[in-house]
Amino acid sequence: MRVIVHAGFHKTGTTSLQSVLALNREALLPYFRVEILGGGNRDLREIADSARAFSLNADPAELAVLRGLVAVWAGGMAFAPGQGLVISTEDLSGHMPGHRDLRDYAAAAPLAGAMADGLRMALGKAVALDFLYTTRAPAAWLKSLHWQLSKHAHLRSPLEVFARNNAPAADFAPVLVAVRKAVAPAVVHEIALEDTARRALGPADALLDLTDLPADLRAALAPAPPQNRRSAYDLAPAFVALNQAGLPAPLLRRMKDAMRRLADGPAQGGDEN
Repeated sequence: MRVIVHAGFHKTGTTSLQSVLALNREALLPYFRVEILGGGNRDLREIADSARAFSLNADPAELAVLRGLVAVWAGGMAFAPGQGLVISTEDLSGHMPGHRDLRDYAAAAPLAGAMADGLRMALGKAVALDFLYTTRAPAAWLKSLHWQLSKHAHLRSPLEVFARNNAPAADFAPVLVAVRKAVAPAVVHEIALEDTARRALGPADALLDLTDLPADLRAALAPAPPQNRRSAYDLAPAFVALNQAGLPAPLLRRMKDAMRRLADGPAQGGDEN
C-alpha cells in the first residue's frame, strides 16, 4: 500500500496544495484517499493538535499519544484494492516557528517518526511510505511567516528583528536530515516552492509527481483558485505597531479586520501561504 504524508513546512504553498487535493478529491479517490484538515476532519485535527502540543512541550508522552491516535485513525479506514492514502497538513511539523517563542522545527523529526510508526502499526510494516516537505527561500519565507504571525497579538517585533531572531529556522536542510533518520526506511522528498511557480497545479504537482496516476487523469485535474492572496498593501508593520500598543483583544481584532477590508484590492506578490 502507498502512503504519502505531506507534513510541512508552514508558509510554503501548503494551502494551495491542499486546495487542489480537496477540489480533485473525487477524481483521485480510485487511486488515493485524501485526508486534509478542512471539511471537519476531527480525527486529523486531533492528531495535528497533538503534534502542535509536542512542539511546545517536547513531552515523550505526547509522542506516544500521537502514535496511538494515528494508528487508531488509519487502522479504522476502509481502502479499496489498490487504493493508497495521501495526508497533508503542515501542523504535523508542530507550530510554526515564532509562535510562543518557538525558534525552530526541532519537533519535526520526532513527529515524523511517530507518524511513521503509527501508520506502520495500522497498515503493516510493508507499507510504502513517503514523506514530502515543501520549502521556500529564507528571506521570502521569513517575511511570509512574519506577516502570518503579525495577525496575532503576541508578535511585537518588526520584520528585521524577527528575521534575525528566527533565521536558523529558515535552514530546512538539517531538519530534513533528522527526518530521514527518524522515518527510515521511508523516503523523504523536498521541493522548493519557487520550483513549482510555473506548474499548472503549483505545489500540488510536486506531490502528484510521487504517484503513478494515469497521464489522462493528471491532465484533467482542476487547478484551485489563488489562495490567501496578500493585500496590495503590506499591513505587517501596522499590525505590529497595533500589537505593541497593548489594546484590548476584541478591539485589536476589529481594527485589524477593518484594515484588511480597506486594503483588499488587486493582490500583489502571489499567494500568502
